[in-house]
Amino acid sequence: MSLINHGIRQLFPNQIEVLQECLHQKSGGISLVMGYGKSNISIVLALIKRNHYKLSIPLPRDILKKINAFNKIPKQEPILIIMTKTLLLPWAEEIKKFYQNTLKFQIYYKDTPNFVLDEDTVIILTTPQVLIKYYKLYDLSSKIIHRQTTGLIKKIEYITNDDEPLLAETESFNLYSIKWSCLIIDEIQKFTNIQTKACQSIIAISSHHKFGLSGTMFDEPKPERILGYYKMLSLPFECMTVADTRRFLKKGFQGLQETIISRLKNEAFIDPIINKVIVEHQLRPMEEYIYKSLLYTLNTLIKIKQDITQNHLQNQYDQEFQDMLKGSILIVLQYLRQTLISPKDVALKLMAKEEIVSEIFSEVIKKLYKNSNNQSNVINHDPKASPNDGYYKDLLKETRLLNDDVINLILSYNTEYFEDYINNPYNDKSSRMSKVLETIRKHPHEKLIVFSCFRLSQNILNKYLKNRNILSLESDMTIEQRFDTIETFKKSTNSVLFLTYAMSAEGLNLQCAHTILLIDFWWSVGRSNQAIARILRYGQESPVVNIYLFTSNTGIEKGLFFKHEDKLSVLDELLIGPQSSTIRTLKTSEIIQILINSEENKKLLKKNNRC
Repeated sequence: MSLINHGIRQLFPNQIEVLQECLHQKSGGISLVMGYGKSNISIVLALIKRNHYKLSIPLPRDILKKINAFNKIPKQEPILIIMTKTLLLPWAEEIKKFYQNTLKFQIYYKDTPNFVLDEDTVIILTTPQVLIKYYKLYDLSSKIIHRQTTGLIKKIEYITNDDEPLLAETESFNLYSIKWSCLIIDEIQKFTNIQTKACQSIIAISSHHKFGLSGTMFDEPKPERILGYYKMLSLPFECMTVADTRRFLKKGFQGLQETIISRLKNEAFIDPIINKVIVEHQLRPMEEYIYKSLLYTLNTLIKIKQDITQNHLQNQYDQEFQDMLKGSILIVLQYLRQTLISPKDVALKLMAKEEIVSEIFSEVIKKLYKNSNNQSNVINHDPKASPNDGYYKDLLKETRLLNDDVINLILSYNTEYFEDYINNPYNDKSSRMSKVLETIRKHPHEKLIVFSCFRLSQNILNKYLKNRNILSLESDMTIEQRFDTIETFKKSTNSVLFLTYAMSAEGLNLQCAHTILLIDFWWSVGRSNQAIARILRYGQESPVVNIYLFTSNTGIEKGLFFKHEDKLSVLDELLIGPQSSTIRTLKTSEIIQILINSEENKKLLKKNNRC
């Protein structure tokens, strides 16, 4: 029995239906709901594209004609499958599971020394990091990027590589000296930003067929990602620059849908009862104090940046200072989110750092502006200046970005009380984490999965859950160590598996658990849905799946949920045609007001989370 026949026999009827649709395409996107089995479908698809065998399972005649037309490949070159490091192990396990060592594959990771391609190898599994290494080494950017400068205008054009390999054959193995029979890009949405080396290095690959896989094909509706998608898959697209793409998406674009074969539901999966619980909580007084002190800091930074811009003072400051100012604003936004996990830890980090944001925050904490005659070290227009603290209090009132209640709250604590709070070792547990721990303890005899943006959450779980085995996947783990950790979790009775969105939202099959907690949220709602799909997928045998989502009375999450709402609307439009909606850009005053108020958080969270 051929590999193709064997592979097809492993597929369910709904998967064969998808395969038949894919065979009509030379290249394109395959967007299947999580748990649909896209890796198995894509392997069979790639095998057929590589070389059409006589199938023992009959396919429609028109499809067979398409196969013959698309598979005039003179030599059986291997199949190249690109994925993140975290997905190498799941892919290897899937191949072994369904082909029982009859399908020869090799893993090429950046730490693989002196890689040699075996003659009987059919599939190579690799990562963008490997591609980037060669992409830089051989300066391949010059092959796919054209830079033009006319006066002060710089134009960057991206060229699709659908011709011969960019490099000639060399004595040692080289990914860019082969015209691959088929290129598969798993979780393609992670690499579509055409301004990144990961995307560019994939564009530079030469292949007869190219397919991108994802459960959420686009989680960021940005022109640089749309352009990257078309160029990576060598799909017809009239734009060559990001600017042209931005304009085209709003006028003339026919929609992504025609390039994507999709399924929104797995017919073979009987949905369990979904017990979705939104856990709300209020910040404690000291947490609110630190949070709003950060808002004061953010307001001050934004005001400085605005004054520099509006008064045309850019020439009075070097680029290093302006970059530091911009970076500090981003840092404060990040710390506002981390405040929900451990405000004490955030305050300590800020007060320990020697940068503009730390100086301002420290001044707030120490209450140096309480007496208008005292001098403050907070940086104003001139980095060397030291205006009195009364200026900042007046600034808050004048701009009306923070109301008197916030000012009174900040002034209501004395330095000694704050220091007592900081020095108490048990104050590292926020009101959010208290709710998380309380929820975990409601499931003492179950395996649980906990997702967070921050490793700080794991440290708190380790400290306060002494009677539970806390497991996690770390970035420096080998493939074997990751496998062992997952197997330990699967065999346990009540372990808690801590995962981060950045590392583990895709690719893991964790149907062995049926309860998941999302402590916080990524800027893209697609990450949340991907995380939930680790358990809500084919193979889940529990009749009930528990999903806990945590939110609070903080505006930082409201702003995040607004972004989720806008992105979902734009993505829905781009699937079928031009973009008419926009992702709202807020004025400074609106940003601050959103960060202060959060009455709609629960409503927005329910609306945006589509699981």
